[in-house]
Amino acid sequence: MKRSSPTVVVLLAGLAAFRPAQAAVPTRQRYPLAPERVQANAARVARDIAASPASWRSAPLVYYTVPAISPVKRLSDSFPADGTALAPLEYVAAQGEYEAGSIQVFPLADVDRFELRPQELKSRAGAVIPAAALDIKVVKIWYQGGSAWSGYFADVTRRVLCPELLLYDEDLVRVDPATQDNYIRYDQGDGTRAYEWMSFINAMVNFGHTGQAKVDLINDAATLQSTVLNKDEFKQYFITLGVPEQTPGGLYRGAIELVADGRTVGAVPVHVRVLPFTLPRPRTNYNLEKEFHGSTYWQPQNCSTYAFTNPNLLENLRRHNVLNPLLTRSATVSEAPFKRQIEALQAAGLSTRPLFGMAPSANQLVRGETPTFQEQAALDAHRAEIRRAVKLARDLLGHAEIYSYGIDEAGPETVRQEQSAWKINHEEGAKVMVTTYPRGRLLYALDYIIIPGAPGPSPNPWRRQEVERFHEMNPASLAAWYADPHSGPENPDYFRRVHGLLPYKSNYDNISNYVWYRNNWNDFAVMYEPQLRGLMMVYPTRDNVLDTLAWEGVREGLDDIRYATKLKLAATEALASHDADVKLLGRKALGMLAFFDESRDDMDQFRQEAIHFILKLERALKGAK
Repeated sequence: MKRSSPTVVVLLAGLAAFRPAQAAVPTRQRYPLAPERVQANAARVARDIAASPASWRSAPLVYYTVPAISPVKRLSDSFPADGTALAPLEYVAAQGEYEAGSIQVFPLADVDRFELRPQELKSRAGAVIPAAALDIKVVKIWYQGGSAWSGYFADVTRRVLCPELLLYDEDLVRVDPATQDNYIRYDQGDGTRAYEWMSFINAMVNFGHTGQAKVDLINDAATLQSTVLNKDEFKQYFITLGVPEQTPGGLYRGAIELVADGRTVGAVPVHVRVLPFTLPRPRTNYNLEKEFHGSTYWQPQNCSTYAFTNPNLLENLRRHNVLNPLLTRSATVSEAPFKRQIEALQAAGLSTRPLFGMAPSANQLVRGETPTFQEQAALDAHRAEIRRAVKLARDLLGHAEIYSYGIDEAGPETVRQEQSAWKINHEEGAKVMVTTYPRGRLLYALDYIIIPGAPGPSPNPWRRQEVERFHEMNPASLAAWYADPHSGPENPDYFRRVHGLLPYKSNYDNISNYVWYRNNWNDFAVMYEPQLRGLMMVYPTRDNVLDTLAWEGVREGLDDIRYATKLKLAATEALASHDADVKLLGRKALGMLAFFDESRDDMDQFRQEAIHFILKLERALKGAK
């Protein structure tokens, strides 16, 4: 593996190749290509062009529509075997839903400035989805540790190219294939820009104590900027459709204009079917009366400008269905910050019931049969703080569904010693959550357990058994999972499954993986838990975050649960019908859901089948009334 020395990096940063691009001179960054792949790709593309409409045969590029949430690792010389040349970009989405699409572009010659210009979408009835509803980003390929795409443990033995970041400005991050290094652009605040090495290892010196980025200096563009196309290289674009909530159901058509060096060279047709319904908040598989919560750990305290009230971060969580993030954990509660947090959650459209982690931490220990003087003083102080938090919640929200966090990853003896504090929470009307393994009688009266390890049925079918035993002890309790995998793997298909139907059908109540982000921009110099990779679902910037392929997979997984919820609600109503045919249809719908293999089957196929049954059930139920 090649690495630059500190001296070489300083020199590189001053070379023309690494200076900020001027308006007339775009930065052209090329990736290493396997010669045999280049030759094979050119032949396959040529065949596709020959079979294309005449209008495309003289175009300087060709595009392929590809699945957006896919296990395929799309590199610059990877032919999109799962794609279709010059096909429409097709979406099926409910009202108010965000749905992902993607294309890969292959240029026949270098293009200095390539632009994608979305047009508005129209139905035959004259309804319109605005062009701004199509949010286009470029998928940035950069160097990560050797376990990239499928692992979260650190592998410092090699560096591999990996598609991950979704950027408006692809020049925010540059890579140097000669040295296998990444560089991040800093806006210095005085109008100047500079690039800093962001792939050095812990053994290097003079690159800060954390080995990580200066987040306050990182800023992406607000919309997609022109990109550079290199001959023989595929480039992927991620195109998210956000359907406005009041959009009438029906078929909509539009296009994304493709402009190469100022000349329109073609367009991608966009076909959208807006479903005649909205999706409900997700509910659990085993009890339709209980909400399934999208949650996650997050650590904005690692970045100086962040707060739990940052509207950009909260809005991003809402758009990705994570409505109940784990909030502030501290020993005390203060009225003004508490109120600001509630107001920020409400303004962003996030949930304020329940509030995970907002009650003072329930981490006081009683080591003997009775508390010592010091232990009793700590318990009394905890009671006063819990009482204050409960009153604030009731005054502001009318409920006290507010959770204290216990001691993280505690063993059986520590869990036993915590229970005096847990009892105080219950006496004062609050709840308790903790990360640990289920351990029989020690976990009676626990309100929310976060169990280490991804859900089954494969490879861990016993996870469901753990969850169900815990529910038997605590019928109103919540169970979630985190870790194994932590955040880190970039594969969006895998993240869709383990944050979607896998926990849902294993009868969990929540997802709560660790962690949304830390300041781990550098995958090669992780100071805290260096045995792990950076643990990033998103990447922090000055006042926002950069989305990633994996984070989009989380959104799709939670939307899968919303579709499953919609299907089960309709099927349950059908089972109560006196019409035998309607009742049979309800059974068929539930059978599809039960027998769908969420570990291996095509998740897009599940979505299609769920929509098919939902529409049939709604028509049948109307006819039966």
